[in-house]
Amino acid sequence: MKKTSTTATVKTVRAVQAASLAAFFLLAGCAFSDYGVRVNDERTALENLEHQREDYQSRYVIVLNSLERNIGDPDLEKERDKIQKKILDLDFRIQQQRKIFDESVEEWQQKIAQDKLQKEINDREEESNTNKTEGVWEGNR
Repeated sequence: MKKTSTTATVKTVRAVQAASLAAFFLLAGCAFSDYGVRVNDERTALENLEHQREDYQSRYVIVLNSLERNIGDPDLEKERDKIQKKILDLDFRIQQQRKIFDESVEEWQQKIAQDKLQKEINDREEESNTNKTEGVWEGNR
């Protein structure tokens, strides 16, 4: 019973933290770009998988404890094997999701760097054009 309340408390705290972060960005006037939305969605998917794995790991510990008290119980052994398999599956899915997330973050960082470079080029061109225009005006005096 205590485990359920602890898990529920952790989930509630995480939900409040996520909502607070979203509210902060909303109040700050920050709207996510397409890249930001994608990366945030991938982060959320990764977080959900990690939470699932944590839940199964908790179940696994409980089943092992029960097996220690009821050595040889075929139902508990089946449950242990089923949970082990699920944890391995989640580990694989987490690795895949982590790779997708990391690649998306890298792509977003590259886009930001390209945008910065493009802005610098545009600023130089604008400054150059301003200087040329001022030279034309001074030449007409």
